[in-house]
Amino acid sequence: MRRPGSLLRYVGFVEIMCPLFSARALRLCLPSFRDAWSGYGLDFLWPALLGGPQARIGIIDAVTMIHTRPIGGGYDVSRADAEWRATLAAYHFRQAQVPELTVPLPAPPAAPTTPTPPPPAPDLPIR
Repeated sequence: MRRPGSLLRYVGFVEIMCPLFSARALRLCLPSFRDAWSGYGLDFLWPALLGGPQARIGIIDAVTMIHTRPIGGGYDVSRADAEWRATLAAYHFRQAQVPELTVPLPAPPAAPTTPTPPPPAPDLPIR
């Protein structure tokens, strides 16, 4: 869910519908794609593979994403749950609660101010 007032958040979980990876992160996470038919579990695993969520994995609130298909449909939930457990076990992963770190949107620019006119020049005697 998009959070108003937030530019981005570093979190311990990012839903995998539309991931964006750096080249390094993709090299580290790419092998995990073969382990998950549905993707269940990868959203918990990736922060651990990247060395922790703080400054590693996040949600860009400044970008809006729209699901074009119904959420949670089109797959066998019990199979996905079993896959999730198997994937996490294969990586010896134990889920931990991770504090969230939010980066607020920058403040809007201040309204332009009218420049103050310079003081009048003093009258100088003419020679």
